[in-house]
Amino acid sequence: MMRFWMMIAAVVMAAGFRAEAAASSQPPMSAPAPLRVLFIGNSFTYYNGLPSMVAAMFAARKQALQAEMHAVGAATLGLHAANPKVAQLIAGSRWDYVVLQDQSALPASRPDETLNQGTKLCACVRKAGATPVFFLTWAYRNEKGAGMDGDMQDRLNAAYCAAAKANHALLAPVGPAWQSVLAKEPKAALYAGDGIHPSSEGTYLAACVFYAVLAKQSPVGLPGRLTDTQGGRRVILADVPAARAKLFQQTAWGAAQGAIIEKLTAAHDRKEAVLPSVDDVKAKLKKTMRLAELCMALGAKPNQANEQQKLYLFKLRNGAMLWVNYGGDGAIAKCTVVPENGGPWIAIELK
Repeated sequence: MMRFWMMIAAVVMAAGFRAEAAASSQPPMSAPAPLRVLFIGNSFTYYNGLPSMVAAMFAARKQALQAEMHAVGAATLGLHAANPKVAQLIAGSRWDYVVLQDQSALPASRPDETLNQGTKLCACVRKAGATPVFFLTWAYRNEKGAGMDGDMQDRLNAAYCAAAKANHALLAPVGPAWQSVLAKEPKAALYAGDGIHPSSEGTYLAACVFYAVLAKQSPVGLPGRLTDTQGGRRVILADVPAARAKLFQQTAWGAAQGAIIEKLTAAHDRKEAVLPSVDDVKAKLKKTMRLAELCMALGAKPNQANEQQKLYLFKLRNGAMLWVNYGGDGAIAKCTVVPENGGPWIAIELK
């Protein structure tokens, strides 16, 4: 028996040597091409170097991103759409994403203009082979000095969501992330002194949202201190205390997932034929799926949700209901189908 295992070990070792030799004869694998992103906007984009912060977050995860910016103070999407230099900039390089940001208050007062001018720019972006991303900005600070103008944020949300939906574009929900943080901490220092522009921490939160949207990964765990090399010297872009950075990262990830879910049409608003079935659940779902991934796999968002217990209810075909319960580790702890007639519940084992 010992001789048998020695022979097996010899075969494995020989195979290993052959594999190493074969690998050494192959040309080295080239690094993946960096993600290329163009930011088009105004002071909300260039304050505190938002594109540089996003690139620094990618670098912290050993991911490559090249970000460029065309931003003019108080510029609208209409101004950019009418500028031939902007069209040349979009068409002149192979971008993966082009971020579009309108003037801070205009979408709240004239949403049709944001839609119309955003559509013109999206057409230009699509023609260049890139994906447009609307930068959903934040409302001004509440006049009382704490929190934000909630009514203005609601109107910004509606305008940008309409523009993104009409153009099948991505949405970076920065404003909703700000609103969520300020709901918990009304005096969080997200604003600069004017109550309009972002502080360094406000831009850091925005960068977390963009990381989640562009990298399609959670920003939780990224460093709160971000640096960049500018003019041959090291520059601090942001220095957010660890606990606050974690809050910003978690909030950004939640907002980004919410934007993904909202892009889906609710199952109860669709025809029975396109509702997910029990077979869809068995074939498509995996234990490690986050909520946004689960929704995309089913093609529906939850009909009911209990965030405190991490319990989500989806309507399935033929009136059946799917209960999904998440555990503390972020994986699906329980997946159960309840037949319409109230028959025996069906436990679904996910890989």
